[in-house]
Amino acid sequence: MPVVSRLSEKGSLIRPDAGPTEAPVSRRVFPGKQSQLSLLREWLATLMPDCAARHDVASVATELGSNAVRHTATGNGGSFTVEIARHRRFVRVAVTDCGVLPEPQEHDDPADEHGWGLIIVRGLSMRTGSRADHRGRVVWADVLWNDAEDAYSALSETDGAPMPF
Repeated sequence: MPVVSRLSEKGSLIRPDAGPTEAPVSRRVFPGKQSQLSLLREWLATLMPDCAARHDVASVATELGSNAVRHTATGNGGSFTVEIARHRRFVRVAVTDCGVLPEPQEHDDPADEHGWGLIIVRGLSMRTGSRADHRGRVVWADVLWNDAEDAYSALSETDGAPMPF
């Protein structure tokens, strides 16, 4: 699958249409299959240093991707798009699906075996939201990214490679 992004002069991933003040963004389209969720996690591992924040971002993205596949038309031959945007203190994870329901549904019954995905997303994020129209829906979450600075410093000292964020 191609990643729809480009590198800036500093090695940051940015959208092709990004202006100078926009956050570095990386985007990838996945077929609407459960098997793609492990590929999503692998892709995220290539974008960010290994730290607690990366694991939170991966958990949020996987939960949102799983919801797209299980609960929307995405799972019936569609696809979902994951966009990762690095801001100063947080990473925005946005998943766009083929839509179906008017808005994401969260379960309130603690005895339910399923339906905990959005509760997990909310617990790992500083804020969440969604919007939809006739083309589909995007669900997003902002995950704090405080501990990553130490990980980036350590990686930069050892390999000198440009960091994606």
